Amino acid sequence: MNKVFALFGVAALSACATSGPVAVDRVLTDVARDGTTITGTYNPAGFTSSEVRGLVSNVCNSGGLSGYSEQPAETQVNFAFTCANGNPYGASAGINFTRTGANTATGTLR
Repeated sequence: MNKVFALFGVAALSACATSGPVAVDRVLTDVARDGTTITGTYNPAGFTSSEVRGLVSNVCNSGGLSGYSEQPAETQVNFAFTCANGNPYGASAGINFTRTGANTATGTLR
């Protein structure tokens, strides 16, 4: 399932739970087994924090993030949040976002 998302600002997205650096044009998110906590990682060389928040809000029902936090980790930034109204993908899902233009990205359920 691919969806195109508009980006707000300039940010770097990357992946979570990876063993090495994530590509500058990507962000990966993982929904925990509890179906509530969502984690990920992005590369700040490609996206801003604001862009990442805008993209990952699409993981939530009605786009509602709750408790978003970030923690720098070497050349990447790890993030975690919950969805105020749950998410439509269920537990253990993952969504990859890939930049497709200056102000757009495609989301793919994995």
